Amino acid sequence: MTQQKVLDLRGICVEATDDEHVLDAPDDAEVPIGVERSEVAGVDELILALFEEMIRESTEDYRVVVAAQTDPLERLHAFIVRLHEWCDPDERKRGTHNRRPISEFTVQLAVSHADRVTDALAPVSLMLLELLDDAVAAGVIQVDDTRRAAALVQQVVMFSWFGNRIVQNPRLRASSEDIWAFCLHGLRG
Repeated sequence: MTQQKVLDLRGICVEATDDEHVLDAPDDAEVPIGVERSEVAGVDELILALFEEMIRESTEDYRVVVAAQTDPLERLHAFIVRLHEWCDPDERKRGTHNRRPISEFTVQLAVSHADRVTDALAPVSLMLLELLDDAVAAGVIQVDDTRRAAALVQQVVMFSWFGNRIVQNPRLRASSEDIWAFCLHGLRG
């Protein structure tokens, strides 16, 4: 790991300094509440703990946004847009932690700790599946296999931030609404 990445890691919780949200940890890093210092065995454990906390926070936010809509297609739209906003660290500020370092390490964690990342994402995946099932039942999208559609939509949305990081021309970056339009086109067949 480069020295800059370690410095970025130490700065993950800079915005969350109130004692209700974080605890001081060794090496000037910070650890989310619910994680004992002894549980943070290394950088991966710290990032995993922050990732899991970020997913819990985001899931609550998705529930609020979705609950504000009644139409099944608008509920799905609200969810996909908000998911993109949470996944892209350059989008609006969301949650307690600085998402850029967490996002940058997420791909590495998905490879080295696939089971924990999958478990952490389970509530998000389930919510998306339920929204797709509701939209299919209402006849506003046409999908044969909602599980497969959920996996594809989640992959497109969650990794679009990476694509935005490597696109040189800012006008070519995918916005939350661009991602929604792309997913909706695929879901309508």
